[in-house]
Amino acid sequence: MLKSKFYLGIFIFLLSCNTQVNNEKIDKVEENKVNLEKKEIIKLDTNFFYQEKLINTTLEDNQSKTSLSVNKIGNTALAWISYDQDGDKLGIFSRVFDKNGKELIKEFQVNTTTINNQSNPSIAIDDNSNFMVTWEDDKKDNNTYGIFAKIFDKTGKIISDEFQVNTYSEGSQQSAQIASSKQGNFIIVWDSNKQDGNAYGI
Repeated sequence: MLKSKFYLGIFIFLLSCNTQVNNEKIDKVEENKVNLEKKEIIKLDTNFFYQEKLINTTLEDNQSKTSLSVNKIGNTALAWISYDQDGDKLGIFSRVFDKNGKELIKEFQVNTTTINNQSNPSIAIDDNSNFMVTWEDDKKDNNTYGIFAKIFDKTGKIISDEFQVNTYSEGSQQSAQIASSKQGNFIIVWDSNKQDGNAYGI
């Protein structure tokens, strides 16, 4: 079996930018630029606080389709799909790092159900470093694709075990996206086929 050094498309190059504007320091984190409307930039210092990092520790077959979320203290949660790592086709795996790139939670399997495919993950981490992962399962709701999720605490312990998100299961429910609030609540949106009466709706 071929070993793949597929890096998930995730080389996290975040810039720590300290910008001196009219004697007032503004801290920002952006990819390549600082955008300050109608203000004069006097000084800009940038440095990388993440270097290029291989995320997946399992190298067999392919790892791809990564989702990433960063909370206010800089902890970064990632989820991705890995082929045949859970024993049957695609499965969901995750890993968490602190703001310096130090591993907080080592690579682990997210999905409990392993039959058929679990794919297209989305992840969100809240300010307490609890995190939720959602994904598609192509058979479990008995009618093509459905959306499933799991919630973990900051140590990786399960808070809420695998559960189905969509209550309407006719047709396909796919492409879930998740976000967290300051209070630690999570909101999930997804595409549902024909539920609104005409092709896909949200």
